[in-house]
Amino acid sequence: MSYNDPTHWRGRAKELRGLADEMHESVSKQLMRKMADDYDHLARTAERRAREAPPKPFPNIDVLPAEVRQFARRKLVRLSRTSISEIPGFLKRGPARADEVGAPVAFAEIWESVAAKERERQ
Repeated sequence: MSYNDPTHWRGRAKELRGLADEMHESVSKQLMRKMADDYDHLARTAERRAREAPPKPFPNIDVLPAEVRQFARRKLVRLSRTSISEIPGFLKRGPARADEVGAPVAFAEIWESVAAKERERQ
């Protein structure tokens, strides 16, 4: 289901009108018809958005390095003739240590002991 699909909203409106025709109580019938009208309004809004919205540019996945491209959605991945030879240093070195970002020493010591235990388990 897409909120921008007028066909979806028109289908819901048709369904509610069918239910309203089967109802015997006039208040319920009026409420169902009002909801169907609201769904028609949503369908018109979706059509208007589709007409007025500029087309979204397709992301240029070719300029991404292979290391990053592997995490892209599969339908966007295309083979590229261009490559970026250098990965930024902040991506190469990984996450910062606690003492590098100014975390309290006690936290850094706890973190290092947890990391050491994890290394021992492996």
